[in-house]
Amino acid sequence: GGDSPLQRIRAASGASIEMEPRGGETNDWRVVCLGSAAQALAAVGAITEATVGRETSRHQGFLAQWTFDTEYSDHFETPRRAYADVLPLLEVVAARSSLAQLVVYDPYYCQGRVKQLLRELGCLNVVNANRDFYADIAAARVPSHDCLLTNPPYSAEHKQKLLAYIVAEQRAYWGGAAAEGGGGREPAPTKRRRTQARAGGALPKPFLLLMPAWAAKSEYWRAFLRQLAALRQSVVAAEDGEEGGALERAAGEEGGAL
Repeated sequence: GGDSPLQRIRAASGASIEMEPRGGETNDWRVVCLGSAAQALAAVGAITEATVGRETSRHQGFLAQWTFDTEYSDHFETPRRAYADVLPLLEVVAARSSLAQLVVYDPYYCQGRVKQLLRELGCLNVVNANRDFYADIAAARVPSHDCLLTNPPYSAEHKQKLLAYIVAEQRAYWGGAAAEGGGGREPAPTKRRRTQARAGGALPKPFLLLMPAWAAKSEYWRAFLRQLAALRQSVVAAEDGEEGGALERAAGEEGGAL
């Protein structure tokens, strides 16, 4: 028809586009695109948009099971092998208790299979609920956990939002990082405060991120590493300053005793 998907793709790209069966199969088609490089690129974008629109419409019932806005492409479960690869790290995190007691939190709900896969590997306490992670952050309702382990969705800016959350949590614990929007630095915690926090069990939460290798080349990942490095530097500098002050006080006390 005049308003068929093929007609809309032709109009959007300006290219000559035809579809023909491939290998004599009626359900296997090949798209033939003739035009400039720009027209071909526009055609690919239009075809991708049409395909996503078709699949979104087709899977509206499927997407309705989530309590938050999501996309079809975000719901491909992480394979068991990926969790097995990080199992030694989870065992290190669980060194103070046991793997069975470790509370692992995956904030992004797919279809709940992460619980089954981690249970098979010995992690019995997995928190992964059909909830809006960002709404929980805003309302300060993030579930209590010992370790965050997740494969963040690929769509939108989920990875960037997750990294921002991790930095904020690390900053909240350590108390020292570049001040937001200013040129100064917030005071870093003293060694005594960190010792007290450890004694009370309020340790910073470890995090394990199952992300594709190409993410390491992104600017948001590099910014994430820079933020963590700056945070660590502020903590180390504060510890060095406190130890130096303690030595000076001890020297003064010894001098007074003499």
